[in-house]
Amino acid sequence: MELLRHTGNLIRAISLFQRQLKAQGYKVTPAHTKDVAAGIPFIDISDREQFFVLLRANLAASQGEFLRFETLFDQFWGPTPEPAAKIGTQDNEALPGGEPSGSVEVMPADGVAADDEEYDIICASLEEGRRDKDFSDLSESELAEVQALVFRLARKFSERVSRRRKIAQAGSQIDLRRSIHRSRKYGGELVELSYKKKKPKREPIHLLLDVSGSMDVYGFFFLVFMFGLAKCLPEARSYLFSTHLTPVSNYLRENQFQEVWRSLQHEQVNWSGGTNIGASLEQFYNDHLGRQSAAQGVLIMVSDGWDRGSPRKLNEVMQLVRQRVRTIFWLNPLMSADNFQPTCQGMSISLPYLDHLLPFHNLKTLKEVCRAVESYEQGSRGGGAP
Repeated sequence: MELLRHTGNLIRAISLFQRQLKAQGYKVTPAHTKDVAAGIPFIDISDREQFFVLLRANLAASQGEFLRFETLFDQFWGPTPEPAAKIGTQDNEALPGGEPSGSVEVMPADGVAADDEEYDIICASLEEGRRDKDFSDLSESELAEVQALVFRLARKFSERVSRRRKIAQAGSQIDLRRSIHRSRKYGGELVELSYKKKKPKREPIHLLLDVSGSMDVYGFFFLVFMFGLAKCLPEARSYLFSTHLTPVSNYLRENQFQEVWRSLQHEQVNWSGGTNIGASLEQFYNDHLGRQSAAQGVLIMVSDGWDRGSPRKLNEVMQLVRQRVRTIFWLNPLMSADNFQPTCQGMSISLPYLDHLLPFHNLKTLKEVCRAVESYEQGSRGGGAP
């Protein structure tokens, strides 16, 4: 497919396509262009089907818009050629052990506001069954679409949490420079005063992801989520663990997800191996938490709880970690089962120290996790966690 037959700039071509959609009644904005651009690294840009799915997921928000989208897409980008190969081949698989496709840089996130209504319809472009579909059940043709939506959800979540943490409008000290700047619209009169005060230190959000063999598919999608958070939430600190802990925050600052993936393959990460949660948490505590004088920050752990380490060590280190963070969220993919019970070693030992145990196995549950963390952040800054 000749994607650039209208212009040599892909982003500009997408913007022109949005104008056509807007003329047909679609409610699209420049913010949607950023969302599309954010998803480009997760697809093979030469694959027409993947490109179509990416645009439809971000630009069509209702069933009626879905039904008309293919016709408008063909009118702008040209007729459908012979079917192209789908993603997920053995040599280019977007799961642990392969390398995600795509090579276009992600547009930098610059704090685009996401109001409540937009946040609520992040997944509205997916059929209800797709939102509820377990990550492990996704077909090859669905992978690129879901990856892009996970990244988009991470950006929306991080932007909202960042706004919760901004300083208030009023303050105890006048910001003279900004006040003079604002006076220009009043002919130089200081009609509106700007204030400033010391910006509060942002507490970290620690994200620990289990990359053992039983977590392959779920771990990959949460790694995409961590990559999205790193673009808008600098205080998010990310780690991978299995038999040991590996800090990865610096890697997630890359502009392309495939660069992150390629770099991590050269790290001493025990991908798809066993799990020693106690030893990993001991490293986390000694290297990253032990120097804190008081509890601060949020810890989000993603693991199914299967553990081959020492039960005694895990219990001891969970007590130490509990004293150094304000709250602990544990996300478990196994909670998708109707008969789930937190009886495996790592889960049963850790359970008494957790504040929240939440499911994580599809887009819907990931969105609910974002809501829970955001609700805690809001409540804790208003006098106490909910």
